Amino acid sequence: MIILQYLLAILGLSLIIVVHEFGHFIFARAGGMYIHEFFIGFGPRLFKFKSKAGTVYGLKAIPVGGYVKVMGMDRNEEIPKEKEGMSYQNKPFFKKFLTIFAGAGFNVIFAIILIGVFLSMGIYEPGTTIEYVQPETPAEIFGLQIGDKVIAVNGRRVATWDEFASMTQERPGEEVAYTILRDGREIEVRPVLDTVEGQGYLGISPEYIKTHLRFPELVKESFVMTWDIISNYVKLF
Repeated sequence: MIILQYLLAILGLSLIIVVHEFGHFIFARAGGMYIHEFFIGFGPRLFKFKSKAGTVYGLKAIPVGGYVKVMGMDRNEEIPKEKEGMSYQNKPFFKKFLTIFAGAGFNVIFAIILIGVFLSMGIYEPGTTIEYVQPETPAEIFGLQIGDKVIAVNGRRVATWDEFASMTQERPGEEVAYTILRDGREIEVRPVLDTVEGQGYLGISPEYIKTHLRFPELVKESFVMTWDIISNYVKLF
């Protein structure tokens, strides 16, 4: 299992690097720059081929990362006179800027797409059906059972776990009326809540339900999660 985790980590890192270098490659080519090489991996070459444009593509023995070699990025490179117009150094500032920052841009786009793919498979969210009743808590004392569904708190309907939790936590030490759906029948229990860290506590855990986001929500959540990841990463520095 540990070996598999390391392999997946290496594969993930390699994919990030390849996508990054591919971003440089795409914008360098779109900007009319000459590309010497685009390789996946490092170490000895396993195979290669040369395109009509003169770019050498290939795969190397160690499948970790990759690189793109653009003419003129190395200031010491000698540029043939007939190819001076295709050199990175001789391109306008905006083309050089796009080529440099396209790597990071492609990583962000890739992250958004990847997160979107995973989210499209469905996400698990807490519902209002009880999966666990903690012993010696108001929930157990007042007879709540696994499989009960909380449908109202003090007469107000709740559709999500967050609604239930919010209405419970703001009533520490109080008697609260919970409407429960059990075996097709509605029943009411009135436990007096415990107080934990200043908040009301009933003593139940929810059942998690697999849900599928609608496309607009899927796109929005993909952007939000990507932004959160980038923000948290930046905070490390």
